[in-house]
Amino acid sequence: DWWNFEDVDPLKPFGYNMETYRTFTDLLDKYGVVATLGVTPYIFDETRGESFALIEDPTMVNYLKELQGKGYELGVHGYNHCRNSFYCPKYEEIWYNIYNGKMELEEIFDAKFSSYFPPGNKWTTEQYQNVKDAGFTLIGNTHVPKAYFDDKIIITPWGYDPIYYYGWRDKDFRHTSVDEWIEAYEKSNLFIIQLHPNTFDGPEKLADLEIFLQHITEDNPKIMTYKEFYDYVMDKKAKEGKGVSGKIISN
Repeated sequence: DWWNFEDVDPLKPFGYNMETYRTFTDLLDKYGVVATLGVTPYIFDETRGESFALIEDPTMVNYLKELQGKGYELGVHGYNHCRNSFYCPKYEEIWYNIYNGKMELEEIFDAKFSSYFPPGNKWTTEQYQNVKDAGFTLIGNTHVPKAYFDDKIIITPWGYDPIYYYGWRDKDFRHTSVDEWIEAYEKSNLFIIQLHPNTFDGPEKLADLEIFLQHITEDNPKIMTYKEFYDYVMDKKAKEGKGVSGKIISN
């Protein structure tokens, strides 16, 4: 959830602030871990019924450029992250907005955006087709049980999410124990973890994140952004001389 923090006051009490986010990325930096960040070109404020552009928050834009320079990948996380059926127009399903949002972000950050993740991990058939048609090569956090190819597009399942309770009313985000994160990691040959920086709202949760980062870096896996994963798989397929259509990637 990387968007305009400056103009959307109702979200600030829920950990959407620069201090929380910087503390989170500083910890990733400490262990040399880069991630794919789900960036949203607009954010919808339900209290005002308006969308606010990322470009209007220069602090966030500069922060994302800083992370981009460290090797983080910027991916698209919907158009304005609005999934409330009562308040929201169907922005996320419209091809024009998916495509236009991608183009706007590419202009801001002078980079090609190749990865897409739906807001709230909620997909519709229309949205899925529109994302493919907009030119993305990796589509993450979908409903599929295993990563696979759809032509030359890689589709991945939901990542492991340590949040088991979202208490928005009480600002109460509860994480599973770090032992469970590690257990899930140990069981998988393709492990995807989905983290929301705003939920790391206390020292105990940050300590758990550090334990996890210590564990995986000591295990020395191949840690990749989504873009790096895509390039790695495509390079491997090319060297093996195999096609990609319909192939399962993980078992």
